[in-house]
Amino acid sequence: MASKKISDYTPITGGGFGNDDLFDISEHLGSSVYQTRSITGAEIKASFPPVFTIDLIDALTVTFYAPEALSIDSVTDVVNSPTTTILVGGSAYTLGTAITAGQSINVTVSVNAVVNLVTSY
Repeated sequence: MASKKISDYTPITGGGFGNDDLFDISEHLGSSVYQTRSITGAEIKASFPPVFTIDLIDALTVTFYAPEALSIDSVTDVVNSPTTTILVGGSAYTLGTAITAGQSINVTVSVNAVVNLVTSY
């Protein structure tokens, strides 16, 4: 599934992209053999972890708001290797902790950098 975008999937049940909605996928098993199977929205979302790329080149701090309930599972450096501090709702954040929709997320780095926040729903 890595070569597809999450928007490439059309539900066969449900009307949106809920965790319980079903989607048909076709898997290549070799030669000219394909298998079609159904997977849930939750399975597709797990294959496409949402990543927030945060550009901190011009400013060392940025604040944004969680678009939905999520958790930040890891931080990876894209440019430079800063010390990264995350505050959620004004309090120190521990990776993997739940963040509710609408909470403020403040990211501060020690040097100008670009970082990826790898999240899950």
